[in-house]
Amino acid sequence: MTSTSSDHRLLAGQIEPPPRASVGGSAVILAIFGVCAGSGPLPSSANTAIIAVLAVATLAGLAVRCPHAVHAGVLTLLCFGIPRLPKVGGLWPLPLVIILVVYGVIVRSWPWLRASSGWLRKGQIDRTSWILVASFVSASAISLIVWRFWTDADLTDFRQFVPNVPLWTIPLGIVAFAALNAAFEEIIWRGVLMYALEAAIGPGWVVWLLQGVGFGIWHYAGFPRGWVGVGLATIFALMMGALRIRGKGMLAPWIAHVFADVTIFILVAVMVLGR
Repeated sequence: MTSTSSDHRLLAGQIEPPPRASVGGSAVILAIFGVCAGSGPLPSSANTAIIAVLAVATLAGLAVRCPHAVHAGVLTLLCFGIPRLPKVGGLWPLPLVIILVVYGVIVRSWPWLRASSGWLRKGQIDRTSWILVASFVSASAISLIVWRFWTDADLTDFRQFVPNVPLWTIPLGIVAFAALNAAFEEIIWRGVLMYALEAAIGPGWVVWLLQGVGFGIWHYAGFPRGWVGVGLATIFALMMGALRIRGKGMLAPWIAHVFADVTIFILVAVMVLGR
């Protein structure tokens, strides 16, 4: 296959709709998306089965020569597989770094995948987009704070994300972790998976809605959590998807996501330090 844009244009320009996938490729993309999204409410004991299904789906993507299915399969396989490695899974956020680096190396080393990385564009942020970013960040922060202090959900497992370090380093860590986690989740959902869905279905409101619902269900055990958390995360993902569509790039949703994650990490830090 030939590239529609040269390598030096990665991270430059705007996202353009991908070529439509074949019927077989579309089926594989939807299967990978469904497995990834549906994993949210499943227990950790299901991870082995999830990895097996994703591996088969990735091979199927290769068999039907659908690069977007392979992108989605490889990245989601890494997301479920890397945290299960001995001495790695518990060293958060190291697994996120490893996942992104390994995925990047694979894509960079394989011209077929590198040529189909059309989602990797920063896009443009106009005045209206900045207003939307500010509005979405404010709405997200308020909803997270309200959920945190009004919920009876067990949040003790989040204590592991605040390391035993000098107090002055906590703000620096919050910003760094927020930037990394936002990049990780945006690359998965508004990047690879949303672009793959556009190849399978075609750009439009169906893809926008699907990525939002998928992101929400995937966050069933996240912060916020439970089915109320799923609803809040879905709304947040729809806002991020709108930013990605309007700006035709990843920069606007990443910026908004960073601020939302800063709010989450501040709430977690306050919960731990205030005990």
